[in-house]
Amino acid sequence: MLGQEPQKAIDALARKMQTSRTNAGRLMMTEQAYFSSAAQRDCFSDLGVERFEIVATLDSHTSEICQQADGEVKPMSDFEPGVTAPPFHVNCRSTTVPYFDDEFSLGGERAARDEDGKTYYVPADMTYKEWREKFVGGGDKSGLQEVSKGGIIKAGSGNVGIFSMDSPVEQKHTGKGNPNAVLLFDVELNNRQQKLLEKLPEYDSRTVVPKKSANMPDLAALTAKTGDEFAMFTKGNERLIVRGNAYMVNIGLEEAEQLAKQGYRWSGHTHPGMDFLAMQPSDGDYEILDCFAQRSAVIYNSKGNFRTYEHRS
Repeated sequence: MLGQEPQKAIDALARKMQTSRTNAGRLMMTEQAYFSSAAQRDCFSDLGVERFEIVATLDSHTSEICQQADGEVKPMSDFEPGVTAPPFHVNCRSTTVPYFDDEFSLGGERAARDEDGKTYYVPADMTYKEWREKFVGGGDKSGLQEVSKGGIIKAGSGNVGIFSMDSPVEQKHTGKGNPNAVLLFDVELNNRQQKLLEKLPEYDSRTVVPKKSANMPDLAALTAKTGDEFAMFTKGNERLIVRGNAYMVNIGLEEAEQLAKQGYRWSGHTHPGMDFLAMQPSDGDYEILDCFAQRSAVIYNSKGNFRTYEHRS
């Protein structure tokens, strides 16, 4: 909460509890993972995510429980940090990602590390069990591309962003329709996103679609493609999508109040741009949030990164 580096908190806890820094660090980082997972659950719920997937790290240090859990898809109603979602044990490196049954990860790849410490690419949908059976213990890795130090995630024929082997979230979902790939390497929108864009040809275009037909990463991809803002409002099993321009979406306070009375929630909106500053909420964003009496909302940038911001007191 104070924004201090973890080591300071670890040192303070070790002194307070009269224990070693190793013990204090293990406790501190595991508790941090727990609260991070709980916050991720709340964020997924605010975004209307219906299912989540568990993602483990593909290397020899991954625990037995995480090996077995890798690739599991569960309903959000079952998301319980420490039980059905990470952390599953102390120093757990597994994480969760939204699961969408579409083309978002088509052609993507994830990173794996072999016994020699070399990192290489395997298909994104390969689970830990499949990777271990096929490649561990002298398995044939011919045809797989080795990752250079400080490597990158691939997306089709292009390259997308820096990854870390200790951040398995970035090993997934890097194919067709990925906002980052659309923005930096002109990768195509997936079929669902293309159909959605055809329904929103110009500024202030609006369309209502089934809830399963659009999500916030889709809108980030549309922003990456067009440079325009997009906003999403959800009611039951439907979503209202509104296209803006490079600076705004044409939803005023009066219309926002009417949408709220109709039962809509503000799922989120996008801001064109690539860095954290692009995700800063404007005064108007806070005013719209107030109209829906929501605790928080989300802003995505053109790369598909997002931040959650809360109601101002």
